[in-house]
Amino acid sequence: MEDFAIRQLTNLEAFLSQKRVDAMLITHPPNIRYMTRFSGGEGVLLATPPDLTLIVDPRYTLRAREECPNVTVKEAPHPFEEAASILQTRECRYVGLETAHLTVDLFRRIKKNLPSIGVRSLRDSLDGLRMVKGVTEIEKIQHAIDIHTQALDETLAWIPPNATERQWAVEFEYRARRLGAEALSFETIVASGPR
Repeated sequence: MEDFAIRQLTNLEAFLSQKRVDAMLITHPPNIRYMTRFSGGEGVLLATPPDLTLIVDPRYTLRAREECPNVTVKEAPHPFEEAASILQTRECRYVGLETAHLTVDLFRRIKKNLPSIGVRSLRDSLDGLRMVKGVTEIEKIQHAIDIHTQALDETLAWIPPNATERQWAVEFEYRARRLGAEALSFETIVASGPR
């Protein structure tokens, strides 16, 4: 396991200990990606340190196994029910939930499926783990800045005087992706002329 993954797991263990929970169901995609590198849009990460189990439906199984070599990947048509089933087999008194990222209906379903385990709301407090950046993360951020700076420079050199704002945005996004960007953090905003 690489240093970044070890540091993340160590931080997660300390976080769960501080929150007085034995396990956590991580459901917010950015937090799942941060902990596992899984880029799929749906899944549930069951954290019972030192074990991480990523539960995905069949659409994401291959991607999860490819992107997450240090995580146990389980395929299940209903990931939340599978996570509840796994938790029932573990010695777990309390499980934490990212309630800021759950619907009320889903929260109730999870709680119903865990009758013998206490459920604690951790709201969005796991998001705080992502705030402190290590060396690897800083290098990745710098790489993203370099890609987008080069894409902007190329776009500015290419754009003809009569180009529309939409053409600017499409050209910039194309160039950023061509240079290696996976996606953009937010919709590209271009304003020109009287705007």
